[in-house]
Amino acid sequence: MSDAASPLPSPVELSEMPLETRNEILLNALREGVFDYLDFGTHKGGGLDWGLSLGGRRGLGVELNDEKVLHALRSGYYVLSYDVFKIPIDEAPIVDFAVCRHVLEHMPNIHVVALIIERLRKFVRHYIYIEQPDFSQERYLAGLGLKLQGSYLKGHACPMETRDLIEIFWDVGFDNFVVGGIRRCWGSDSRYIHRADVAPRTVGKWREGDLPKPSVKFDRPIFRDIIAVLGKESEIDTLGIAKLCKMEEVFLQSRVRLYG
Repeated sequence: MSDAASPLPSPVELSEMPLETRNEILLNALREGVFDYLDFGTHKGGGLDWGLSLGGRRGLGVELNDEKVLHALRSGYYVLSYDVFKIPIDEAPIVDFAVCRHVLEHMPNIHVVALIIERLRKFVRHYIYIEQPDFSQERYLAGLGLKLQGSYLKGHACPMETRDLIEIFWDVGFDNFVVGGIRRCWGSDSRYIHRADVAPRTVGKWREGDLPKPSVKFDRPIFRDIIAVLGKESEIDTLGIAKLCKMEEVFLQSRVRLYG
């Protein structure tokens, strides 16, 4: 990294600067190679922490809400206050990988999701890591009087099933990717499972004292979340990265050359 050539203020110091000033400092640092991964939709910084577990050295968050940006800066995370579609970087690709963790389900529709993945693809040299709730088993669970924690949360405007994401990956041009499940729920005793009629829609994990739920052992794999690793190059070991992220079951691994 080029920190010595371009000293970077601490996140807390940046939080005391005007928005335009701190954005300019962070964009210059990004161009100089100070950051080796991006986290889209940083919020509280969880995606930046996840990037470190993937082997990243220093990550830069991208967040549209400046109140969240300031909170993250004061918590010690480097975060750019920008719309991802308007980041003025012409030198792309400019980072090794990007993290997109529990963000896409909050987008207004599937078309915006596709545009975001396409945009991130231009920024990265190697791969994109995606994580979101698994919306594929809602009908099955509803028939048992149950639902997953993330299924009906307020703000999940784009509840994409696995097949929706796979179609986007192919449409954007990825031919090397893997999709699978994480955080398996073996039965209704899982803390990620609630009874179907529980309210409000902001429920978290099930706790003692919450409304009782039917006792069921599932006859199929149910996962709280799905993860996907999208390799920009055919040589990227997407399955190896997914296993590093504790993927428990592979739904689909694609290495089919679709273009060229």
